Formats: sequence, structure tokens, C-alpha cells
Amino acid sequence: MAAERTEEEVKKLAHLGDKIMKALRCDAGAEGTPCESDQRAAVEFMIEYIKLHGYEVSGTRPAEPRPQGSGG
Repeated sequence: MAAERTEEEVKKLAHLGDKIMKALRCDAGAEGTPCESDQRAAVEFMIEYIKLHGYEVSGTRPAEPRPQGSGG
């Protein structure tokens, strides 16, 4: 059974969802994927989104962006 959400929580989830999708759609480099900064922003928004669903998020953030053209 889904937890009931306040109107404020629903609005925040919708706003974060929009921000996630916008960040992932960006293809400023015309490489078929979002740039590193947009990928990182999307992940940060996803973490907030997941936390609003009551999950705990653990782990560390990468210290530095990968060099351009480094692949996966």
C-alpha cells in the first residue's frame, strides 16, 4: 500500500521528476548522452527523489569528473 503524501511532497516529487528528465535530455555536446555536469545533477535530483520515498541512500560521490572521451 502506497504511503499517503502531502500536497507539498507531491509537488516536490513532480518538480524533481521534471528536473531529472530535463537533465537527462540535455545533449549539448551532440554525443547522444548528457554532459558530465548534467549527469551529476540528474543523480543528485534522483537521490532527493528516492529519499522522499523513504529510502536511505549511502555511498560516496566521485571525487572528480572523468576526463572527456574516457568512455564508461
